[in-house]
Amino acid sequence: MYTKNIYKFKDTDFKFLKDGIQFDDGMPNIPWPRRWLTDVSSMLTDDAKDWLRKVGIGPGRENDSSRIFETKPNYACNIHNDGSYNSGELTFYNRWSINYVWGGCRNGDMVWFKELPELTKEYFKENTTLGHKPQIYDPSKLIEIERNNFIGGLALVRIDIPHQVINHDPEFSRWCISIRTGVIKDASWEDSVDYFKEHLNIN
Repeated sequence: MYTKNIYKFKDTDFKFLKDGIQFDDGMPNIPWPRRWLTDVSSMLTDDAKDWLRKVGIGPGRENDSSRIFETKPNYACNIHNDGSYNSGELTFYNRWSINYVWGGCRNGDMVWFKELPELTKEYFKENTTLGHKPQIYDPSKLIEIERNNFIGGLALVRIDIPHQVINHDPEFSRWCISIRTGVIKDASWEDSVDYFKEHLNIN
């Protein structure tokens, strides 16, 4: 029914982040790329919180499992999905996230891939402080299916299939707040898009 892996939100002409946010003070920082699990709510404007409630993310739910990513200049993260591979089973907290992207990055892509039948997988062996073992893919066993020059604004993105963020900018980082909540936690990607569709640019 829904053929895309990213849908931009409508009616987002408001300030999302407060001024003067610091990203290095008191936050657990995990490399690849740099990312933090933190109190997202404290960084959002009142307009942003009102908007999240409007689209169906209840008060305080923006902190359920949200994180911040920094993709450095001229950097491509590993192709991965956002599941946890533990005890031989792949599970997902969400199959979607609401991503807000900002910063000086002038050229960057979010890319999604399809697995080939002969896919070989590698896994990080250590747990991270984000509480999961990211699943990493061999690029030679994948086919690119979608690419979006997502360098600013708010979008619903799919995170349960292989995907990658690439920052082509030689100077500026690509910053992203990824809001993941227990709302419609076990929904498929299609059901997740249905949940938010009245707020999305579907076409």
